[in-house]
Amino acid sequence: MKKIIAMLLVFVSLFSLAACKGNGGDVETDPVKAADDFAQNQAAVEAEQSKQAAEKAAEQSEIQVEIDEYIEKVGKTKKKTQLVVELKRTWGREFHKYEFNKKGEFKTQIKYMFYDTSENYFAELEAWKNRDKAKVIDKDKDMKMLVVRNGSYNGSSFDDMYKFYTMEEVAKQGYMIIE
Repeated sequence: MKKIIAMLLVFVSLFSLAACKGNGGDVETDPVKAADDFAQNQAAVEAEQSKQAAEKAAEQSEIQVEIDEYIEKVGKTKKKTQLVVELKRTWGREFHKYEFNKKGEFKTQIKYMFYDTSENYFAELEAWKNRDKAKVIDKDKDMKMLVVRNGSYNGSSFDDMYKFYTMEEVAKQGYMIIE
């Protein structure tokens, strides 16, 4: 964007010089016209920047709707069969979904991670590829989302894990049960 502004200012300067009259080496300029030209060009640049910012905001809003819809699919905690926990991270949001059999015994853990930057998303995607007992089962670069099934997590019963995540100390660390 800075390059575009710089180029426009160069063109304004060249345009202003081309509009000057030559009188035996003396250059006369119309300062009012030059100021008007500069103001018009600056307004055009600002209008383009505003347009691009509005387009980016609309795109981000659409992506946030997609994220919210995906999080709805993750679901909420269901007594004895599913525990869903949200963790706010410095790099974004993370959801842990623990699944249990009908007796409330642990079956599996799935992590849903939504990154705030593309750099974090791509770095974590590469890191997860090199882990033995965890597998990326879904990803979306637009939402900057990774979904990982963690095969090495050895959970407890539903009741024990629910009790753990409702402890005040755990809540202070940023964990919150989604009910």
